Amino acid sequence: MSKVTLVLLIILAVLIIAVVVLYFLGKRAEKKQAEQQEQLDAVKQTVSMLIIDKGKLRLKDAGFPSFVVENTPKYLRRSKVPGVKAKVGPKIMTFMCDASILSSLLTPIFLLLPPGKAL
Repeated sequence: MSKVTLVLLIILAVLIIAVVVLYFLGKRAEKKQAEQQEQLDAVKQTVSMLIIDKGKLRLKDAGFPSFVVENTPKYLRRSKVPGVKAKVGPKIMTFMCDASILSSLLTPIFLLLPPGKAL
């Protein structure tokens, strides 16, 4: 066997091993996600709230409490997270939400009209 063939066989073997490892890691992550989704579904509640602002902001700029920022891993602190500022009862609170529902949340539209003008 030539050296080129031997090197290509070694690279192919390493790639096959990597694909198998990633397959099993993906299956494990999928199971964890399904378990977490079941837990979320078990404790979810319906609450009426007035959405004030929504968007993707950096974790530090979103206005979350300091313990949230401190308990976030360092490599995720600079990433943007979907956040919602809403009025729940008498309090204005900041929430982190799932990215899939961020676009479906409605925000109120305020129109500024000059004095004496009506729609």
